[in-house]
Amino acid sequence: DPMAVRLLANKPAGLFPDYRPEVFERLLSHRFEIERQVTLESGTRRLYSAVPRG
Repeated sequence: DPMAVRLLANKPAGLFPDYRPEVFERLLSHRFEIERQVTLESGTRRLYSAVPRG
């Protein structure tokens, strides 16, 4: 995501090594059921539809 890259550019290198979609999805799925994931036409952003587990 270009905006994330821009925001993280001012942070020390390596401060957020796990800032990746697969890590986000894994953490999200701990508490939510991911119903749908859509990559926008730009190819740089993803939208998620998720509902709480339980």
